[in-house]
Amino acid sequence: MKISRNVSGLIATAILFLTSNFAVNAQMQITPKELFSAGQANVSEYRIPSLISTPKGTLIALVDARKDRKGDIPNNVDLAIRRSEDGGESWGSVQIIVDYEKPEGYDIPWGAADAAMVYDTETSTLWCLYTLGQGVGIKQSQPGLDGHTCQIHAIYSKNEGKTWSEPRDISPDCKPLNMKFFGTAPGIGIQTKDGELVFCIYTTEEGNGNVMTPYLIISEDNGKSWNLSETWADKKTSVTETQIVELPDGTWMVNSRNHYGKRRRLIATSKDKGRTWSEISFDQALPCPTCMASLISIPHPKKKNKQLLVFANPASEKGRKNGTVRISDDNGKTWLWSKQITSGPYGYSCLTQLPNGEIGLFYEGGESKLYFTTLSIDQLTNGKIKTK
Repeated sequence: MKISRNVSGLIATAILFLTSNFAVNAQMQITPKELFSAGQANVSEYRIPSLISTPKGTLIALVDARKDRKGDIPNNVDLAIRRSEDGGESWGSVQIIVDYEKPEGYDIPWGAADAAMVYDTETSTLWCLYTLGQGVGIKQSQPGLDGHTCQIHAIYSKNEGKTWSEPRDISPDCKPLNMKFFGTAPGIGIQTKDGELVFCIYTTEEGNGNVMTPYLIISEDNGKSWNLSETWADKKTSVTETQIVELPDGTWMVNSRNHYGKRRRLIATSKDKGRTWSEISFDQALPCPTCMASLISIPHPKKKNKQLLVFANPASEKGRKNGTVRISDDNGKTWLWSKQITSGPYGYSCLTQLPNGEIGLFYEGGESKLYFTTLSIDQLTNGKIKTK
């Protein structure tokens, strides 16, 4: 029996829709724990989650602590954490790990914001990189390394986040002098199979207006020095908060917030550690209302040398809502499994894998509240992929 071209096209479209968006309307039953809320520890607003699980199983949940008033830098913003040593069942008290004063000559205190963490397994070091607004934010930032500009600072912990080093400005290593804003993309970084530490950042540049351009900063010596990659963007349209994964063949894949108006995540890949990039594309299976999203890679529990990608974002073209977690078993070509976490407010988020194989999710739930929950791969894939 012959099938007409129109009918076969409709069938193909239906199959693509089902495989890309399977079970989005099936909301998971979860019991999230509230970790941060306005007023806690005398902070006016909490935002911008970062979450990491160390090899020993310690969970560190990190946020911007906007002390005096709501709003991003320029503002009096500290970095705060809570720690868990029992897989997220209980959490320690709020701990401020970065706090800057207002230096002479500045009208606004310096603010630390948009942090990202990574664990260096070679040196047993937990790294945290963040944007330091020296009395300014993205729109006011000036070019160079001094004065009213935004830099990237780094701190580290050698004891599972209990105590932290003094901040170090790593901008002189990797910030060209024509760059104005020079800031981290919140979430997490990665350590590659070859040992590089990689963080996503974005910038504005002198002579290019307010266009925001993404890059990577890379350390090949366990955080002693840092280099800047090439960009995957065209420098004409803003591309900002990005997360990166390394695929099994060593390819680096980035997944970016962008301002192209397509309401989809922007994807690019590099096969030479950020020196050159593929053409950008837009993943039609990943709707997004111009917001930060989270992406991690984890080992496939049943297939050797394979991995799963886990992605979380507000799966909506209009408004930050419909928090959804997706799983891909083919390096992001398709997203066969999707589960809605909440139909309500959902903003920035961060994923991590716990030692027991479960997925930890730390997310903004509206009204300056941030929540933590755990999800099993079994649940997320409707039992198709079992961890035991």
